[in-house]
Amino acid sequence: MDPAGPDVLARELQRAEDLHRAGRFRDALQAYEKLLIGRLQAATPGRPALGTVAELVIVERLAHLAALDGSSDAADALLDAAAALCRNAGNGYAAAYYTLMRALLALDDGRLADAQARLGGLAVHIGELADIETTPDGLRDWEAKCRWPTGDPSALAVLRSRLCLALGGLLAALGQYGAALHCLDRGLPHAGPGGPELARSVRPQLELARATVLLEQGRLDKAQTALARGRALPEVAEHPGLHAQGMALTVRLALMRGRYGEALHQLEQLVLLAGRWGFDRARALALLNLAQLRIFVNQTAAARTLIDDAARIAAGLRDTGVERRAAAMRLLAGARGRSLAEAVSIAPSVREMWQGADAAAPAAPAQAWPELPQARGFLEFFEDRALGLQWALGNGDLAAATQALADMEQVFADGDSGLVATRLQVLRGVVAYYRAGPGDTAACAGALAMLQDAASALRRAGLWPELWQVLRVQVWAGTRAGADAQRLQAWSDEAQALLEALCTSLSESERAIYLLNKWTADEEALAAEIDTLLRWRRAQATQPAWRRPVAVWRTRLATARLLWRIDRHKALAGAGPLSSQAAAAEAAAPPSALACWRPWRRNEATLATLVLPDRTLIVAAHGLRLRVGVSAVTRVQWRDAVGQWHAQMQRAVADPEGAPAQASAELDRLGEQLGHMLQLPALLASLPAGVRQLRFVPDDVLHGLPHAALRVQGRCIVQDRSVVLDYATRPPAPAASHGKAALLVGVSRACGIYPALPGVRQEMEALPSALARMHWVATTLLDDAAGREPVLQALRGAGLLHIACHGEFDPARPGCSGLVLPGPDGGAERLELRELARLDLRGLRHAGLSACWSADNFVLPGRWVVSLPHTLRRAGAHSVLAWLWPAPDRYAAALTARFYELLADHPRALALQRVHAEALAGRHAELLQAGLRELPLWAGLQLHGAGGPLRAR
Repeated sequence: MDPAGPDVLARELQRAEDLHRAGRFRDALQAYEKLLIGRLQAATPGRPALGTVAELVIVERLAHLAALDGSSDAADALLDAAAALCRNAGNGYAAAYYTLMRALLALDDGRLADAQARLGGLAVHIGELADIETTPDGLRDWEAKCRWPTGDPSALAVLRSRLCLALGGLLAALGQYGAALHCLDRGLPHAGPGGPELARSVRPQLELARATVLLEQGRLDKAQTALARGRALPEVAEHPGLHAQGMALTVRLALMRGRYGEALHQLEQLVLLAGRWGFDRARALALLNLAQLRIFVNQTAAARTLIDDAARIAAGLRDTGVERRAAAMRLLAGARGRSLAEAVSIAPSVREMWQGADAAAPAAPAQAWPELPQARGFLEFFEDRALGLQWALGNGDLAAATQALADMEQVFADGDSGLVATRLQVLRGVVAYYRAGPGDTAACAGALAMLQDAASALRRAGLWPELWQVLRVQVWAGTRAGADAQRLQAWSDEAQALLEALCTSLSESERAIYLLNKWTADEEALAAEIDTLLRWRRAQATQPAWRRPVAVWRTRLATARLLWRIDRHKALAGAGPLSSQAAAAEAAAPPSALACWRPWRRNEATLATLVLPDRTLIVAAHGLRLRVGVSAVTRVQWRDAVGQWHAQMQRAVADPEGAPAQASAELDRLGEQLGHMLQLPALLASLPAGVRQLRFVPDDVLHGLPHAALRVQGRCIVQDRSVVLDYATRPPAPAASHGKAALLVGVSRACGIYPALPGVRQEMEALPSALARMHWVATTLLDDAAGREPVLQALRGAGLLHIACHGEFDPARPGCSGLVLPGPDGGAERLELRELARLDLRGLRHAGLSACWSADNFVLPGRWVVSLPHTLRRAGAHSVLAWLWPAPDRYAAALTARFYELLADHPRALALQRVHAEALAGRHAELLQAGLRELPLWAGLQLHGAGGPLRAR
């Protein structure tokens, strides 16, 4: 049998088609390549071949699959050889067909110059490209003038349908979307139901190309309709390239509409499909697209894994273009991790930081934006350039950003996409805003006008994510330009409503991650107030001497009101199942000039922090003295830095036989670094020498910062000052206590899954005598007597509480976290935080929590702080003593006992300072094994709230 005969060709083609239908696309690609190579080798001058319908089908399949596989160069070489062979044999129809397929393959691969050259090579048939009038009438007249080497209507339909597809794709890639749409519309009748099968096979490509053009024009509703029509065609599901193109378009539409959950699902499916199909390059590109979306929704840890997978695939393929794009995505993930949120839905608890991986590496210096490979389309090219501009802005390089904008204006000005024009206007406004100098209200007003124009266009197009971004910058520009407060509030409200709407498609956990570092309307207002306050402070220096006192008073009053607003913001943001009625009433209390000031405590200063996405506000308050510092430390940088401290501590505790001196020195270095991030050297230097007590009001992950271990100029701050923590700069004044009743609760026996605590019984026996020296009368509830109902009943009349038991913290159900008490039949039951929050504990002067992690906390999005000390303080307890981490039992018991012993002669804050100082000096070191004695384990014992005397009244 003739190996080049029609029977062999039909049999081998059927085998390849069977593989294609079975979804074994990689095997099918190899079969089509083998067939085409065989046909080229069998062709002779007397028998040219390569012009039959079967052979053209082979080429069609080969072109589709080669683009997915990354073997476009090899496929192009085969098509070039086939075109030359047919041309030499006088088969002009087949030669033109192969040339058109080469043009389409080049477009799929992003090689626009090659595509243009291929079409230019058909000038003998279609004329010069520059002479084609791309209007409906012009295209009809041009088509009639074309001189194809065949007059067969079926053959003409095949060529014309592909030519219109190629012309439309090329014009769209050059930004000429109106002309592209006319070309694609012209091609649809040639690929209609009445035409030959080879012409009809191009209809899905034409429909999907139309959807792409409409999308890139910004006509999203029409794009959605065209996409639905294209994806409904049966050929799309049968051909992996068309199926992948349809999914990619669905993703782009979902992203433009803000349907992030849908986009994530589609991209995950595309990654799985590309892997199942065996197309490594397509899978690498899908992984990078998925990584970019995960970076956008703050899931940077997951994004890095995807990027690494894509980079490994690209290295195996030796695809430098994909490798460059992976490098760019890695830079984006790193920048997002430094300036926005890591992939956690809550601020990590201390336990999580101890149990986590190695400490995060310090932020790398800014790197140059890499040169990305040639994009496939005009909009993708624009987006790549916009990423480079935003990278320059993020690194503070205004000159580079300005130059990038000028280059983009030149490159993209000739396109007719409303979407690109609107996005250019956004970039103009953003760059103008960042270029405006301090006090340059005219420049800010100009930027505001540009942003308002862009916002109007985005509203009309329904591009909600971009509108949300623009509204945020619009608020900033409007604030600096002196815009009306009512307008600013309206823009903030619109941005907040958009943000809430954008989250609806995400799962609950993904929504928490995405919202973690998004500015709320209240945060925007606080940031604007901070900016105004800083401008007033700078203006003070230029005031005449006679006006300076008034300026100073105005600035101090504004600072005090800002502190009140911060307290109110935290109280309202934390409102929920764990919020007490007293806290809610406090949050709603109206401010007044005098109400903004704290009562003057001569020896105490308050250091309050507000951690915003891009900065940290630090205020030191002492009477009429107010010093404001704004640090360029972002929310995630705090999480990284505090995480490094705890990771180092955890490693040292886990390996006490290691290098204790080195671990201690590293913890000291990190403590000094954290002190500088809080601007402690400057803030403490501004305080009078008589200030011996520091009241820290932390925010976000700083709730888990061991403040007692902070260092300034080589010394722990507790060597010179006592440290207490609190939840507000001006908490309510303590109410009268319940007299002398002290409640001691201890659970030493095992309770269900919770093991026994043998040291609790001895602790309960030792405490009554220490409390008696302060005239407290103790009642002890031990083991089975310490059930949930007896404890609740006794707690209502207690003026002092000390409890030793297990605690349980569940970030997924924060209200159900709490204290573990004995239950019936040897089991356990919880005294939940939800119940504690609803108690009226304003008569409870002190609560001691003797349990590992009892001061640990979870900070959920919205600043909802979940911890025992925070819950008890908000419920009214005057002070709470608790452990931030686990310490060896005998050591922890010794420090706690020493605290109560010192209370007979010292106020609470000073007693704890003495405990810390003694432990720092080595007292009780004999209770620790070697390797732990150098560590600041003592810093985990923290006092929250009142720091005064604790004698019974």
